[in-house]
Amino acid sequence: MSITTFYYILSHLSDDLKARRTHVSLPPEEAVAVTLRYLATGSTLSDMYYNYRIGVATLSQIIRHVCQKIWILLRHRHLPKPTE
Repeated sequence: MSITTFYYILSHLSDDLKARRTHVSLPPEEAVAVTLRYLATGSTLSDMYYNYRIGVATLSQIIRHVCQKIWILLRHRHLPKPTE
């Protein structure tokens, strides 16, 4: 993935990810990076824990939340309705 694509995704998700920050003080940049790496590599959450030093339960919450935001905010723009 190019850096331009990363910042494109981040720009669309940034405000929503900043609004959700509760007990997890992970910047939106890191949340998106962790999620994209998880999706791209197929690593387990345990592997991601050793790479990022973020707890498995926390990683699970972050990845789930970012994936939901990607789906909600970008699906209409990048996944058009099927035609016949």
